[in-house]
Amino acid sequence: MTDEKEFIESVVKSQKEGEKRTRKQSFADLGLEIGEQITIETISPKRKLSIKLMGFVPGKSIVITAPTRDGKEVLLEKDEQIAVRAMTKNQAFAFESRVIYRAINPYSYYHLSYPVDLILVEVRRSSRLHVDIPAIITSEFDVGMGDWPKAATVQDISENGTALITRQVLGDIGHEIVIGIGIQVADISRNLLINGLIRNRVVVDKPSGTQYLFGVEFVDVSEECRLALNGFLYELEHRI
Repeated sequence: MTDEKEFIESVVKSQKEGEKRTRKQSFADLGLEIGEQITIETISPKRKLSIKLMGFVPGKSIVITAPTRDGKEVLLEKDEQIAVRAMTKNQAFAFESRVIYRAINPYSYYHLSYPVDLILVEVRRSSRLHVDIPAIITSEFDVGMGDWPKAATVQDISENGTALITRQVLGDIGHEIVIGIGIQVADISRNLLINGLIRNRVVVDKPSGTQYLFGVEFVDVSEECRLALNGFLYELEHRI
């Protein structure tokens, strides 16, 4: 069980002071919805697979969809040890489990052992993470900035905002824009549309020409979008 324990420990490695709190909690109290996406990691061979929650019986088992890769089912062996992790709102959880049963009728799905010890990490992010993600910027308002959409690059990002670098003027302070980016969460590609308010703008003169650096605060972010963004940021901070 050494590898599984190392995985669990890696989830709760110390971050910057004030960024997280850890505690134990039961799986039933997480508030996960049926169909919610979860990541499982097998130990031997080492694989990271995405599955969905089908249901659970407290103290008995957790029922998951069969993992697939390239459209084909990835078989899990009975008694195979796995690590399970996911994000729910601003919390990450992880636990050790094993495959206890594979059903094949009327379709393939699995029962995992119900976790005895589940570690919950409440993530508090105030600092931004450096990235390099292409973005498409649009606006629902006529702010006199020419045609939309416009191209930009996300230079850093947090759950509350981002910095965009671009050769085009996106607006003035206080203008609202929509930021479109593509990210990967649990090896699944997600396209996000995030509303933001321009909070500052700086002109950057470079030998290649003038660029603009915009500081943007996220506003009215949907729960689905925030969950995906938190998952992306969490994985970015905790490369396993």
